[in-house]
Amino acid sequence: MKSTRRSFNIGIIGAGAVGTTLASMLHRSGNNIVAVVSRSKQSARKCGKEVSCRNYSDDISIVPSTCNLVIIAVPDQSIKTVAESLAALSNLRFNRISVCHTSGSLTTDALDPVARKGARVFSMHPIQTFPGQKSLKDQISSMKGVTYGVEGPQRSLAIAKSLVRQLRGEILFVPKQAKILYHLACVIASNYSVALVGAIDSIAGKITLKKLQPFEKLLQTSLENAMRLGAGKALTGPVARGDSELIAEHLRSIQDPELRTLYKSLGAYALKLAVQEGRLSPGQIAKLQELFAGKE
Repeated sequence: MKSTRRSFNIGIIGAGAVGTTLASMLHRSGNNIVAVVSRSKQSARKCGKEVSCRNYSDDISIVPSTCNLVIIAVPDQSIKTVAESLAALSNLRFNRISVCHTSGSLTTDALDPVARKGARVFSMHPIQTFPGQKSLKDQISSMKGVTYGVEGPQRSLAIAKSLVRQLRGEILFVPKQAKILYHLACVIASNYSVALVGAIDSIAGKITLKKLQPFEKLLQTSLENAMRLGAGKALTGPVARGDSELIAEHLRSIQDPELRTLYKSLGAYALKLAVQEGRLSPGQIAKLQELFAGKE
């Protein structure tokens, strides 16, 4: 028996990197992009061209009555305003429309204006990074197998599942009360890992013109080990060995006060992981705690 896959008439609001990427992927999956709205008419036109949609504008009123799914991919602070503007449109049959936003931190509460009109609402956040310098082709390539954090009422989840399936991704259901913790994990995984690479780059620049290149494989393997084994078991190096003398030498070598603070904070957390694994003696733990507390 041939399986049937539901296709949508989709309105995209927000034609930045996230909105354009999702629009392009869903268009390629056989959905119709029936409207592209963006703050900039130029970005709306560019996105519209990518998805064969001539109905583009900086005015939300172009969203047609045939639309049955609206994806809001605008900055967090604008989502509720967009939802209010959408709710004010008289041509839409909200009891036949699903509306989602792509924020990692906000819940579906931001979509209350359209929910009160009868729309099914949910949030669908791709757990991926969207740097502005990346081409659309490369961004789409990086979306293969991405997990989407989905939050919303039960009545909306079938639509979310269908969308994620069409995007060829995985789904993570996030309880509303845990949404901010979910976003915290995303920020540490993305932004703060990049900050750590920046710290390595700064130190490596004092050693070699190649900067990060010699350390790339170490970074990749360490992350792979942590994902496969768990952080505590993958931990190696002076903290895992309880080598307080080497840690003290590291601290003496760091001239940048911010980098020293970062090293201590990360070292203290690495120590917590080592202690949980039962890898250190009480004496080793005490010496390391003293160093990371700042008593060098």
